Amino acid sequence: MNDLIRTNFKKLKFTFLFISILFGLLTSILLAVAAFSNQFPDFNLLLVIALGSLIVLPLFISLITISVWLVKYKQQRRFFDYIMESHLLPVGFHREISNLKSKWKFADEIYILETESRKIVLSQNSRKASEMEFIYFKNENHLNPEIEKIFSMNKDEMKNMNAVNLKSVLLKKSFN
Repeated sequence: MNDLIRTNFKKLKFTFLFISILFGLLTSILLAVAAFSNQFPDFNLLLVIALGSLIVLPLFISLITISVWLVKYKQQRRFFDYIMESHLLPVGFHREISNLKSKWKFADEIYILETESRKIVLSQNSRKASEMEFIYFKNENHLNPEIEKIFSMNKDEMKNMNAVNLKSVLLKKSFN
């Protein structure tokens, strides 16, 4: 868990640098246009513009980004802590980290169940915090699996099931 947070804070450095460079270039272009139109700002205003575009705005955007991820992570962690021992482990799910090597996405915790013909990935729905998504992959091509279907389940429904019921629902949905 702490490794996941540490990994995402390292990715946050990349996010901050990328946004700083992007806003720095945009500010440079706007200042060049201002210079060509003889409306170049005085030194104090130029300093405020440079600090705002290179430090303040990227810092603000980075803080919002990591705050949103931390809220999602805490919701997901609370739910997984509740159902992991009673529902996921007895069914055969194991924990993995997704987006570990991506610079563009934060790493997330997922749970995977592999059968002989399918791979089922459990993660939090990115649009609805109250739902969990089960993504079914065909296990034919292990290097580039094909998404077969996506099934969403409300967290409350899942809490009210036992491990056997959960497995039967997942297997039934995989054949529908």
